[in-house]
Amino acid sequence: MIGRTVWGRASALTPVCAALLFGAGLAGCSDDGGNSGDIAAVAKVEMQLSTNNISFSSATLNEVERRQFFVSNVSAEGGVLNIEAIQIDQVANDFVIECTRGAKFTLQSGEQSLCEVTFTPSVLQAQTANVTFITNASNAETGANLLTLSTLQLQQDIEAVPARVTFNAREGQQDRKIVKVRNIGTSPLRVTGYEVTGQADLFGAEHDEDFYGEITEASVLTLNPHNEQIGPTDDGYKNNELQIFVTYSPENIGSDSADLKIFSDDPRESVLTVPLSANSNAPCILVIDGTRIDFGNSRIGDLNQRTITVQNCGNADLEIAQIEPGDNAGVLSDNTSTDPFLIDAGEARPLDVDGVLTESPISIRPGEVDTFVIGYAPTQEEPNNGKVFIHSNDDLNPRLQLDLFGRGVFNQCPTAVAKGTVRDIPAPPSAQVEAAPLQILILDGSDSTDVDGSVVDYIWEVIERPEGSVAELEPVSNEPADPARRQFFLDLAGRFVFEMTAVDDGGCASEETSQVTVFVVPNEAVHIQVVWNNPADPNQTDTSGSDVDTHFMKTPIGRWFESPYDNYFANSEPFWSPENPSLDIDDTNGAGPENINMDDPIPCQWYAVGIHYWRQQFGTAYTTVRIFINGGLVFEVPNKPLQNTNDWWDVARIHWPSGEIIMVDELTNVTPRNQAAPVTQGMIDSNLCGTPNP
Repeated sequence: MIGRTVWGRASALTPVCAALLFGAGLAGCSDDGGNSGDIAAVAKVEMQLSTNNISFSSATLNEVERRQFFVSNVSAEGGVLNIEAIQIDQVANDFVIECTRGAKFTLQSGEQSLCEVTFTPSVLQAQTANVTFITNASNAETGANLLTLSTLQLQQDIEAVPARVTFNAREGQQDRKIVKVRNIGTSPLRVTGYEVTGQADLFGAEHDEDFYGEITEASVLTLNPHNEQIGPTDDGYKNNELQIFVTYSPENIGSDSADLKIFSDDPRESVLTVPLSANSNAPCILVIDGTRIDFGNSRIGDLNQRTITVQNCGNADLEIAQIEPGDNAGVLSDNTSTDPFLIDAGEARPLDVDGVLTESPISIRPGEVDTFVIGYAPTQEEPNNGKVFIHSNDDLNPRLQLDLFGRGVFNQCPTAVAKGTVRDIPAPPSAQVEAAPLQILILDGSDSTDVDGSVVDYIWEVIERPEGSVAELEPVSNEPADPARRQFFLDLAGRFVFEMTAVDDGGCASEETSQVTVFVVPNEAVHIQVVWNNPADPNQTDTSGSDVDTHFMKTPIGRWFESPYDNYFANSEPFWSPENPSLDIDDTNGAGPENINMDDPIPCQWYAVGIHYWRQQFGTAYTTVRIFINGGLVFEVPNKPLQNTNDWWDVARIHWPSGEIIMVDELTNVTPRNQAAPVTQGMIDSNLCGTPNP
């Protein structure tokens, strides 16, 4: 949503002019911040929206979909545009509009503000809403201040992949295939069961009940829309895909057939039939990329093309005699067609207006493929859907239906391309980056492109980070005005994922975001990382907060809080001869992180890790300690509650060269100043070299 950090162009208002506009409500200001006088008072104010219609054609129930647009002051005489309010006329509160400058703002002539509509459908019905910008624009009466929002009806849509299954097996053998049942619609699909009909004694079907559970009318499996799938996860694809195992066990020589029927609440196809055939000398038609073709956003006036690849999945030649245009579809060679979807089989294979191949059918040998093209040429800013039917000699699927989808837009959205690199490291930018803790990541979206304009804004977000990381995206220190580039302090070891959306000069945001994944791996032999969470602290990133300190000590000669063998904030870079540990971050105002690194531990040596609650300012500090050995996380204790100033947590012992960590985990409110770290029973039981006497 727009409330997040949006890096774009800075306002052109001078401080004096901004104060006058918001404080006194004057019509305009001069370039030097003074009142522009009588000229501004009579200036004609005009506004422009980058679009007056926004449609949501691919929203999913209860899932957020976003669209961006610009509000611009196009006044020719320097008038100031005042947006007093943004009103939405809607039945349900499923639409929300936010602008980078707020709900009420002012634009100088030539300025614009990025706005975003978020749509979170709560009902299945199609929705419309009218948005009115309350403004002083003189062209408001012509509708320049009006925006119409529209959506399609949401519904379930069942799909089986493959849509047909062929088997080859001899008597006494068994052939096994998988049919994947998916919901390619926009609302949850309820699967109530399945069965095999026909020669059911030869064909069988089953699913993994331990994974999916029983599937009956009384025990329904709900499949979420398949485009939500981000798996595999701990639950696999349970909520997005049902896998049915279909088997064929012939008893005699010859061809056999049956049907797998899947029952659901799909309003258009409550019983989905998957033909099953075996050892048959017959053709079979299969569309390689599926029968649902989504063109996405396509610019009005352009022809967006998709290649349809058809395979013969049978054992005899497949012949396609007609590619029939259905709803909202026509043939490209028909100059009278005004349909948005157009079929083109190629110059060598002419089609008549009904899609009949007038010279000869398309012939495809078993196992081979052929292609034709469907184009999308929208004429209005609205969603479109259509149908095309492929007629073939496949007796089980003689009229295969293709479902077509697209959305016409005046402005073609940009393509987002995000890359990253580590500052001062000579490596080319990439979508995957390896770094060490405390390095500076430089993110760059300047390779993003827009075929019909220019990319003017870049929306950067951190969508994944190690727990306890509090760093924020910032302008690049030596290029603060470049919106395409951001920098980020890699404060913790672990995995970071950054996401970027490109926005063009027409207010259209890239349909697909671009991501940069960063793997932060310690490059020291020993890396100790400490973070803490104070729930009572209203802002753990400001200059006020609780202070938790990290201690790392060489035993048995070291004493806590004494130099040189206790490495902590008062002794941040000791030299232990030969070890040279360092406290690289000392955070004093909440959340951390703190970390200590050492690259030269010595054989048969023990080291101790302790945590001190130096200053309790916001109650309990839930403290997490992680220890990395040679770059790998080998020890973690999360959210240890430290409650009072001077709480002392004796965390662990580290042995070298084994890299073994012995947990101590003892908490007291007595600070062990000038004391040695105790030799624990765990150290004694380890029988590791260099273990001191207790």
